Amino acid sequence: MTRYRCCCCPVSVGSRVLAILMAIGALGGLIANAWEYQVWYNWLISSIILLAYLFAAIMVFTALKKSNPMFMLPILVITVLSEIGGLVYFGFAVAACFTDNSPIAQYLTNWFYDPSNPSLRKLLIDLDISLEDYIRYYSITLAVSFFIALLLMIWVFITHFNTYRMLKDRLRHCHHQHQTPAVQVVPTAYAYPSTYPSPTAAPAPAPMYPVVAPSQAPPSYPGPSTAYPTAQPAANPAYPDLSAYANDPTVAKTQPRF
Repeated sequence: MTRYRCCCCPVSVGSRVLAILMAIGALGGLIANAWEYQVWYNWLISSIILLAYLFAAIMVFTALKKSNPMFMLPILVITVLSEIGGLVYFGFAVAACFTDNSPIAQYLTNWFYDPSNPSLRKLLIDLDISLEDYIRYYSITLAVSFFIALLLMIWVFITHFNTYRMLKDRLRHCHHQHQTPAVQVVPTAYAYPSTYPSPTAAPAPAPMYPVVAPSQAPPSYPGPSTAYPTAQPAANPAYPDLSAYANDPTVAKTQPRF
């Protein structure tokens, strides 16, 4: 349907492209997660999230192949949850720009004073930047990044949702074309019979013709008369009998020819 478009292409193509990008990102995350050393529960949670993204991307292709809008629901749910998570992180980043008690500011402060990981401290000393300025710059950059990511996720959600609507309209159109007639329901004004014949009793056959006893003769029906007249009818004087002249050659020669 031409009214469902994504930029310069149909929304079905846009959903396929976005699903491919999501599948590639999920597979890359799973490969990196397998080689990265981390606590087992962090590995388990991240693996479940990446598998959910991969499953939702596969369901997009299944929905477009089978023209079933219900298979688009996983990608819609995942996109909404990602938007909610991005909105939460955006709020943390904005809060870190104005206060030092935000989770991001606390994380960077703990990282700066961690003796086992002096990389951040060495970087700030080389750049001649204080910790407060670094937290402010980092928070502003993070807030702008999350804001752009939120806009992109909204666009992704709109694309997938329009694909869902397109498949739903297509399915409804097919139902209208192949709609079956409505079932005829017996009105309640017609009362049901009070008794029903027993299913085991054989019903007596109804006679189709009158039954005649063998001792009685069948009735006689008046038929047409078979008597024919034996005498010849009287000759009509207006039409004389010319049968005597039939074999007379002289009469035949004198008769005019018409």
